[in-house]
Amino acid sequence: MSEEKPIDYTEERKKKDSFQIWKEKNPVPYYTVMPDGRKEPHLSPSRIKQYMDCPWAYAADRIMKLPKPMKSYLMMGNVLDEVVFEEFRHDFTQPIDDLVHLAYESLKQRMEEEPDLVKNDGTPYAPHEIIKECNSFRTWVRGFLEALQNGQDHEGHPVRLPQVTDTQTDAFWKLNIDGREVTLRGRPDIIHADGSVTDIKMASAAAPWIWTEGRIHSELQWIVYSQGLNSNKFRYLVLDKRVNKDRTAKKPTVRVITIDITPKDVEIFKEKLTTFLRNSDVLNNHKNGVFPPKPEYNGIATGFGWASKKQMLSQNNFCNKLCDFKEECWKQNFSANGTRNQTLDDYGYDLTIRD
Repeated sequence: MSEEKPIDYTEERKKKDSFQIWKEKNPVPYYTVMPDGRKEPHLSPSRIKQYMDCPWAYAADRIMKLPKPMKSYLMMGNVLDEVVFEEFRHDFTQPIDDLVHLAYESLKQRMEEEPDLVKNDGTPYAPHEIIKECNSFRTWVRGFLEALQNGQDHEGHPVRLPQVTDTQTDAFWKLNIDGREVTLRGRPDIIHADGSVTDIKMASAAAPWIWTEGRIHSELQWIVYSQGLNSNKFRYLVLDKRVNKDRTAKKPTVRVITIDITPKDVEIFKEKLTTFLRNSDVLNNHKNGVFPPKPEYNGIATGFGWASKKQMLSQNNFCNKLCDFKEECWKQNFSANGTRNQTLDDYGYDLTIRD
């Protein structure tokens, strides 16, 4: 038998970044094999949060497996975590120009090769629009790295982290809920020498989505990540994507939000987990789960906080959540076989709303 040919990582990196290669060579099963042979899934905080936000969207994604598009902001976050910080963490004093260029090229390649990539309005990107997104990303990455090097961002927000010992480490937290052992799994971005845990968030600086300590309490990652690594100290390293009036990128703000996990925090999480397990029946392959839609109305504003004439229509304004399954949700749950679908003519007059 001939020896297995060594992997040529140099050639592979022409197609993929090093972290993607590492994940392929070090797969982690998303289930535990029980003594009777059953495979019980590892539950992620994002899975639980998705059900909490809308059980029907959870079912559309994870049971019906309806197709969903890829968005550039998801790609940006992945490149920032998996490529930029992974390279930068070894030496915060290194020149950043090469890393900024790497960020640009990595995002550009992913956007050009992703067949399901669409803009927020659902239309595909033109080549010049991809370049514009990548240029914006380059601006935000440079500001992020400069803040880490300087110990503060350009507005003076302190950006200081304890010594980094590891990144992208799997965290497992086992709990007993209703007499059954449940495994929670997460992968925080950064582990520190003092045992604390940090996750990087790249988000819009607009009011509906800006990261604050108040927002943290509606999230679940911080509990699972910290408890899975036996820590009660957690922080978010937040990059606020700021833009000018013409929508071009400007230097970001970078902030560190630190939170201590208390026994009450853990107790509340366990209650949420119990509700999720009972209502979704995920441990029984969703056999007896319930998945009602949970729309959230916000007048005629879109999920991005602005209004257009099409938002006058019920099928567009019944829910303002950022969701990939909204059209299908309306169709299956609220349209009454299409009889409730509206057109602008139904109003008989024109409201003065900007397009």
